[in-house]
Amino acid sequence: MYEFKNTNASELAFLGLRASIGILFVTVGLGKFNESFVDYLMNVGLPVELQIPLALAEVLGGIMLMIGFLTRVSGSILSGILIGAIIIKQISMPFEIASIETDLIILSGCILILVTGSGKISLIRKIRKIPKILN
Repeated sequence: MYEFKNTNASELAFLGLRASIGILFVTVGLGKFNESFVDYLMNVGLPVELQIPLALAEVLGGIMLMIGFLTRVSGSILSGILIGAIIIKQISMPFEIASIETDLIILSGCILILVTGSGKISLIRKIRKIPKILN
């Protein structure tokens, strides 16, 4: 059985995963400040008041993932957003699996971050006053 070892390469790979998911959420979250997202919310039957909280959660959560600060908290919030997006897409387009496959891949990355934490290359390692369960 293979035992996972925390090497420099694995820490860099994990930083790359956090950074790529973080960049993705920041760019998508910034797009949600647009009026077209309000139209989308109305079309799927959600209140338009969710625009700003969703956009802020994605932008701030993405930034927190990139710098490695409270990664488990941001990973859980972003996972919840993705689960909600998957459910909404399946309700509005029930037989189109292609519409959710990207969301499922990103969700698996968020769950990995949620389970493993921030890793050694992160801001939280420098602060050390925040409980380890939150990093």
